[in-house]
Formats: sequence, C-alpha cells, structure tokens
Amino acid sequence: MSFQELRHYQNKSQRLVLEKQKAESQRVNLTNKLIGMSETEVAAHNISFSSSHHASMRDALTQVRKDKTSHPDGTHMMPSNHGGRLL
Repeated sequence: MSFQELRHYQNKSQRLVLEKQKAESQRVNLTNKLIGMSETEVAAHNISFSSSHHASMRDALTQVRKDKTSHPDGTHMMPSNHGGRLL
C-alpha cells in the first residue's frame, strides 16, 4: 500500500467519524427540542418551587419528629411475628 493510499484511507475514516459525531449531536438536539427539555435548566432555578419545597419539607419533618417511638429493624419480617411463611 502506498503512502497516498494510506493517507486517503485515514482521511476517509476521519470524515466518517466526524459525520457520525455530527449526526449524533443533531439527533440529541432534535430529541431535546421535541421533548422540550434543556440541559441547563434545573428545578433550583425556579425560586418559588425551591422556597415552597423547603417550607413543606420543614413542616413534614417537624410532624415526623414529634413521634419519638421507633421500631426495631427487620422484626416485622420474621416468621414468628406474622405467623405465615415468607415468600
């Protein structure tokens, strides 16, 4: 194989790789456009969601922390506790 043929195949393979990358990026962009999603937008950008979410979580945790009882881990799954066999 001559140097020119080798160079030709290298250029051809580079072009194919670039075309595949371009097609993949176009596919991803079209998918995001159709779905209406943006990679840079997150829920934290919406201040009203963030503040209302924090307030509701704070209220929920205060309700949960009122009850100081706890249950031992795993005892509800023992056969002696429920009288049946485990599936």
